[in-house]
Amino acid sequence: MNLMKPNRLHILCLTWLASLWISVQAQIPGMKAYSQLDGYPGTVGYVVQQDERGFIWIGTDNGAVLFDGKRFKVIDERMNLVDKEILVAAPVKGGRVVLVPLLNNLSYYENGKVITAWEDQKLKLLNGKTLNHVFRDRVTGEVWVADDRITEGLLHFYGDSIVAEQISFSRPSYVHGVMNNRIYLQSDEEKVTVFGTYDLRSKKFDTLFTESGIFPLGYLSEDAGHMVVYLPSDNRIIAFEIKEGKKAVKLWEQKLSSEIKHVVIDRNHDLWLTYQRGGVEYRGNINSAEKNEPLLFLEDVIINYVFTDRDNNKWFTTKDKGLLFISEKHWENVLLVKRRQLPSNMPLGICGDSSGRVYIGYHKPFLSVMDGGKTHTLPLSPVDYGLGVRIVKSVDRHICVGGNSILNFMKMGEKGLSLDYRYFVAGYSIKDFARVEDNRWMLATHSGVFIVDPRQDSMDPFLPPLFPGRATAICPLDDQRALIGTPNGLFLQKSHRTPARKIRDSLLSQAHITSFAQAQNDYVLVGTSVKGLFRYNTATGEVRHVGRDGMPGTSYIRQIFFQNDTLCWLATDRGVFRVVFDADLQEKSVESYTFFDGLPSANTLGLFVRSDTVFVSTAAGVGVLPVRSESFPDYPRPLAWITTVRVGDSLWHFPGNLSLSHKQNDVQVSLSAIAYESLGNVKYRYKLEGLSDNWIETESPDIGFSGLLPGEYRLLVRAVNFRGVVSDTALLPIHIHPAFWQTAWFRWTMGILAAGFVFLLIFRVVVTEKNRQYRKIQQKRRLAELELEAIKAQINPHFIYNCLNSIQYFSYKKDYQPVNDYLDIFAKLIRFTMQYSQETFITLEEEKDYLLTYLKLEKLRFKEKLAYHLDIEEQIPLTTLVPSMLVQPYVENALKHGISQLDSKGEVWVKVRLMENGWLEVTVEDNGPGIRDGSVKGKSHLGMRLAGNRAKTYNQLFGLGIRVSLRANGPHGGVKVQLLIPPIRHENTRF
Repeated sequence: MNLMKPNRLHILCLTWLASLWISVQAQIPGMKAYSQLDGYPGTVGYVVQQDERGFIWIGTDNGAVLFDGKRFKVIDERMNLVDKEILVAAPVKGGRVVLVPLLNNLSYYENGKVITAWEDQKLKLLNGKTLNHVFRDRVTGEVWVADDRITEGLLHFYGDSIVAEQISFSRPSYVHGVMNNRIYLQSDEEKVTVFGTYDLRSKKFDTLFTESGIFPLGYLSEDAGHMVVYLPSDNRIIAFEIKEGKKAVKLWEQKLSSEIKHVVIDRNHDLWLTYQRGGVEYRGNINSAEKNEPLLFLEDVIINYVFTDRDNNKWFTTKDKGLLFISEKHWENVLLVKRRQLPSNMPLGICGDSSGRVYIGYHKPFLSVMDGGKTHTLPLSPVDYGLGVRIVKSVDRHICVGGNSILNFMKMGEKGLSLDYRYFVAGYSIKDFARVEDNRWMLATHSGVFIVDPRQDSMDPFLPPLFPGRATAICPLDDQRALIGTPNGLFLQKSHRTPARKIRDSLLSQAHITSFAQAQNDYVLVGTSVKGLFRYNTATGEVRHVGRDGMPGTSYIRQIFFQNDTLCWLATDRGVFRVVFDADLQEKSVESYTFFDGLPSANTLGLFVRSDTVFVSTAAGVGVLPVRSESFPDYPRPLAWITTVRVGDSLWHFPGNLSLSHKQNDVQVSLSAIAYESLGNVKYRYKLEGLSDNWIETESPDIGFSGLLPGEYRLLVRAVNFRGVVSDTALLPIHIHPAFWQTAWFRWTMGILAAGFVFLLIFRVVVTEKNRQYRKIQQKRRLAELELEAIKAQINPHFIYNCLNSIQYFSYKKDYQPVNDYLDIFAKLIRFTMQYSQETFITLEEEKDYLLTYLKLEKLRFKEKLAYHLDIEEQIPLTTLVPSMLVQPYVENALKHGISQLDSKGEVWVKVRLMENGWLEVTVEDNGPGIRDGSVKGKSHLGMRLAGNRAKTYNQLFGLGIRVSLRANGPHGGVKVQLLIPPIRHENTRF
């Protein structure tokens, strides 16, 4: 049976399918229809244009529309617009947009306001009488507005200027465009129509070509390089190529079968025809459009205008059907599918053979065979394939087509596909099948796994299952072994006679197995519904999860296809994944292709790769992906804009910087991201330097900052499209001026005043405290003086008492000569004592004389029992000042408590030495018995106490720091007293 020759039933099926196909052609896979639910206000849409920032402007019957890919902004009567039916919203270089209505009431939009002829009288320079036309000079950036039948002049806009250009022709003329100050127009002569250019600089008219006919209409390309003339009289179009300074060259002409509505030559020189009855026809490059096969789309939609933006996305304005948009990737896919004449029904199974043919099964009972650039559609029995062709596989020379419970085994011959044999599985739903031997096949069904011979035409209802239970996928390893996938894990069938054993793995044991693919080196890839992709080693039983960044971790993997040993493709519910492995099946790189890459839907059901093209069956139609290289093609980078800033009642449009007062510290910002192919799926990243250094990501285009403090800020904004491609950074400097009390000079002034006040306060406190401390010190010094005078008063009688006691001793012994000598020395000592006791400081020479006089007097008393030594280093000046009468009490103490206790001869050493730090060291030593009880208290008496008090008083009065130390058992066996006296200057001797 040759399936390439359909019978009557097949013809009826094809007729039904064709009617269904035509009914859904208005919906192009991947096309987005913007309606009033999205904010698009127009019932009828007119011309589409794009401004220098990338925003789309649309004229509608309900106002002008600005679109950034996420939000529509409508300019209507609420913004002072007089006429709501805007044919063209034409952006002018510099931010102004000319709003051109059907007839009069010309206006323009600038900085958020609509300016009418009441505000700008220059708009009245053009008095449109029939129909306004708008043209944009791509070279100069000017926008020209002309009446339908120009007889006097044109109005052109450039930046902030509006100029009327006076042109006068003897006959009515129609303007078709302006390019580089040359006006392209047609003038109706008696029998012919002249098409030419008028140079605004030289005021000269040059003829391009002439055409005879009734009311010919000219359509100029955006760059003025081509023109198409439509002759409604015989429904014919003629294409010309225009070269500046030369005559136009006729390219081709063609008669049409239907009346056209509009002709568009887009920025890529592609020709589009819209028809009065509906639909848009794409003819490709205008230079070869006559040879190209016309492709008709949207037959039941009246298309008013076609526009191709800078990223090659397509825009269609319609009557009653909203604004239609299709991205460059989806349009590329639509062309590839359309040119291959593939049906638009929902495909299910897909495969290919070694000859490069592609077979696609659909949700309806027919099979498409794509052979080269042609596609043949083969109808199948609606009874057998009522639920569609679910499985299509290529095994050797057979193409196996599976329905719900039927398998058709076909062979490709010279005349096409022919049925080899058919196999029915009564009562079972086939999920997967594979050949295990020459004539035997393994079937996975919802009731188990069976091994059958399809040549028997039907399955034995009593055939015992090889594996009982629901099976979803099978993978024969050899004639005996097979992997069986179930909704409840993976099973290994080692032979046809033994039960299948479940693979024990923490992840796979509960996974829903959906697909298998055999790889090299005993590996099998296992796809699951939510667990991702796994690698199973049939030799060792090792299971490993295949995962890395970009892998379909939780996707439903419906098919695994190996293009070669290391390149694998996955069809999942989240798009197509391309995985590159190494020789050990370790993943090296992963790439994904989703809806935004041109697929009709990311929910893919199967795929087949032929050379550099991937054919994908999706839930919304067939997708054709050209794989250009191993890496992703370049996607256009989005553009980020800070569109408006609102502070209170003030509003700025596209501000370059903001200078605000301290009261204007609540800032509301609106953002836009130009990434139309993302269909609004964009994110924004922003940070306000001066407030935070952290980037914040949001999906909302509106952000706000409240209570900003005075200072310098920098708002940085980036846009991120669906692919994660990040735009350049948009920058807005914000300067919030402080109030006068927040300025630096005010703070410095107040700081200086506060510092002065604090200084005065501290100065007053310090002075008061110093006065108090001074009085306190004066009191202490006065007390110390009184104490010193009391000590001196105590010293005088003490000496007198000691001396008289010695004289009494000699008189008692009737030794009168010593008494006389004693009286002479005593008188001298009394004179020194009376003199020095009145002095606070004396020289070292005076101290030396005083000590020698005292020791001579004591020598008379002790006689040969006492020997004394007074040594002063020669380098010490005798004019050095020392405290008065400070050393004598320690010498006296050494005699009374040291020498007097000896039975043998006693000695006293007084030494004065100059230390390295300039201090004087005075030591008094004796060879007496020393301190017997181990404490200095045993040696204390009135003289010692007086001397110690005197040293303490000197320290208090003059801050000298005199130190006294007493050490028992010195080098001579007695007691050693050490006095350390700092240098004393004359200024230190004053209170």
